[in-house]
Amino acid sequence: MNRPHGNESITRDVVREVAARAGVQPNELPPLYDFIDPDALDRVVHSTDSDLELSFVFAGYRVTIEGDGSVRVHQDD
Repeated sequence: MNRPHGNESITRDVVREVAARAGVQPNELPPLYDFIDPDALDRVVHSTDSDLELSFVFAGYRVTIEGDGSVRVHQDD
């Protein structure tokens, strides 16, 4: 997905995408900070070039973030 929420942080996009994929409300997910430092994630994504590809597991889903801000979510095997 390409940053549909505009100026919101990438962490909010991640939580929304994982919640949608899991079929739950965002507040039903465990805290993102239990998996990755949200502030550091925002800083890395906003301070790097378009060659970035960052992946991590959150709530049973593999999240991949590209340098353009797109977020892909797939169930982690």
